[in-house]
Formats: sequence, C-alpha cells, structure tokens
Amino acid sequence: MMLLEFRIKNFFSIGEEVTLSMLAGQEDQDNKELLHFNKYLVLPSCVIYGANGTGKTNILKAMRFLQHAVLTSYNNSPEFTFPPLTHKLLSNESTSFLVQFVTQNIHYVYNLEIKGGKVEAESLYYYPKTRATKIFERKGNKIIQGSKFKNEFLLVKDALKSNRLFLSCAANLSQNEFINNAYLYFVKEWILDSSSSQAWLDQSLNLLSNSEMKEKFSLFLKNLDIPIHDFTIEQKKFPIDEIEIPDFMRDLMKNVQADEFINTQVILDYGNFSIDLNDESSGIQKLFCVLCPIIDALEHGYLIYFDEFENGLHEFLVSKIVEYFNQYAHLHNAQLILNTHDTSLLSYKLFRRDQIWFTEMNPKTRSTDLYSMVELKGVRQNENFRNNYIAGKYGGIPMLASLCMSEDPQ
Repeated sequence: MMLLEFRIKNFFSIGEEVTLSMLAGQEDQDNKELLHFNKYLVLPSCVIYGANGTGKTNILKAMRFLQHAVLTSYNNSPEFTFPPLTHKLLSNESTSFLVQFVTQNIHYVYNLEIKGGKVEAESLYYYPKTRATKIFERKGNKIIQGSKFKNEFLLVKDALKSNRLFLSCAANLSQNEFINNAYLYFVKEWILDSSSSQAWLDQSLNLLSNSEMKEKFSLFLKNLDIPIHDFTIEQKKFPIDEIEIPDFMRDLMKNVQADEFINTQVILDYGNFSIDLNDESSGIQKLFCVLCPIIDALEHGYLIYFDEFENGLHEFLVSKIVEYFNQYAHLHNAQLILNTHDTSLLSYKLFRRDQIWFTEMNPKTRSTDLYSMVELKGVRQNENFRNNYIAGKYGGIPMLASLCMSEDPQ
C-alpha cells in the first residue's frame, strides 16, 4: 500500500491544480530507504513547510474530505448536498481530487469532481499490467462500466444519487474486489490528523490493549531515553444518572445512546514515584498520543499524516521519530506526511530534496502554490537546508512588511 500522488484543484485556498507527489526524483543519494513498486521508487515520507495562512492544512483537509465522502456518502439522505468547497474566486467551477495509489500490489487512479454540492464526475481505473483499465466512469448520474465489469453494478445504479459517490455505493452493494480494495484503501489505510489530542489518545489506548503493541511502545520510549519503567491503563465505569453534572450538560446528553460514563486513567511508573498522564508534561502526553499510531502505520503499511506534529515535542524527539520511521517504512510500505514549522528537520541527513515541500500564497489570486525543493534551481543536495530556508532562499516563509517609526512618534 502506498500513495503515489495526490492532486487537488479549487479546494478552499487551493485554486489551480497542485500536486503532492510521493514519487522519488532523480537524486544521487542512497535509495535504501525508498519504497519499491514495479518500476517506481516511492518516498516513505515528506515534510511541508509554509508560512501561516498559505494553505498547508488545506492539503490535509482535502484528504480528510475525500476519505469522509468515500466512507459515508452511501448513507447520504436525498436532501444532503456537499458543503461549499471552492476557492472564493472560483465558486462557479468544480472542485476535483485525483489520487494515484497502490494497494494489494495493484496500481489505481481515482478521480472525483464536485460542483454545486453534487458529484459532477467520478472514475476509477487500475493497471493490471502496463495499460490503464477502466472499472467505471461517471458523468452526473450516468455510469459507464469497464468492459471487464459488465452487469456487476446493477444494484449500485439503483442506489446512486447526485450526493453519493459511486465508489461508496459499489463497495456496499457489490462484491467487486477492485472496488473493495480501493474503498478500503481510503477508509482504512489513511490515518489523518483530526487536530484532536483526545482522538489520538483514544486511538493509542485502544492499540495499547494489545500486549505486543504495549511492548513495542515501551521499547520505543526507552530508545527515546524516556525513563518510564511501566504504565497501567485503568477504566472506571459510572452510571450516567449518578454523575454530578450541570443540568444544561445533562440535557445535551439526552441523545447519547449510553447509560454509563467511562473514565480512563493512565498511570506512569517512574520507579520511585508514579504520576497520572494528565499531570505529565505536554511532551509526554504527545508521545502517548502519536507513537502507537506511528507504530501501527509502520506495521500495516498505512499512510499517516500529522499537522504541526512538533507541537509539544523537543526537536531531538521529532527528528528521532522521523529517522525511525524512514528506517523501517520500507518493511510494509508505510508513509508519513508532516505539515511543520520545525526547521530542525531541514537536513539532508533526514530528507532528500524531493521530500521537502513548500506552500506559498499567490498575492494576486490569493491561492496556494505547492512545490518541492527539487523543483528549485541551484539547490545542492548536501547544502545547509535549514539556514538557507531561514534566509528565504526557498520561499515558504512569512513576508513581513518593514516596520518603521519616525523619530518623533507624535
């Protein structure tokens, strides 16, 4: 499983089409950490830099939107329409996504176009050998099936609506293995940052219920020189009716289909004392949130995407985690994408030029531009990336207006 490229057009700050490519360029560096698929060399990770407001997070949001639409649109009610997605200057044009990916050792290309809250076009192709083969194409609600898949999607056509993706409907109503593999790639093999530390922690604690994961997690902490000897996870259940909460909150909980509240407590053992995870530093809390999903991604070949991953972590820990991921990603074709401001990661020892990306805001169109370091002329593969980035050589930094003050402030 691996992402080859992701294209986005007319999505929030993104106007003209931008492409995030995970295909390796023509670098002279050692390729032992690259992923392999047929003739392709694929990057295990990349970092995206850019000033605040230049659209880094919109790349992640585009992936989240696509994943959610694939997962849920089959259940959309007749009155549902997709929310406005377009750039402010392109509101009458369609929003489009194109993803090239590999799953179950097969190369797929999926395309989706949305306009006016409805699906305008959609298609799925795969490469059984060297030539693209159509699984389906869609224009509005008209479906053209590939010649190899005649009569496989009769039930799907009946369920299809302008607010439902064909991929979502077909995965729920057909037995086609190519459709199912593509569907599962989006909904299962993308681990995307929700910007909720509680969501990450809940996922981690669920993974830590497995003793093997707990052992690997503890070893990871040890390798990072975190002196935690052991930890325990305790869950206490309380009947909701017995919990003392304000009346307005009780009213909000009336629609919650549960009759008990579960409180999860993580106790860390440092040898000579113990402490609740909630009382620990933000760095330790962050490690408990992210390390297990990272280990899980490495073991299952998932793509994991973090927004401002460095928040709460020392730059040494961040670089060690990235180094570890790059070292073991090839075992199961895992991939890592980071939106970041952490310039300590800007080193040729961690990333090749084709793994370093930048966003800038076009001042005339107020739209996001996305480009990689390898596209810039005159950048040597062993130069000091960090210093040159701070000096503005690569772009992707805030453009601050000159500040001046007269001698007489009056």
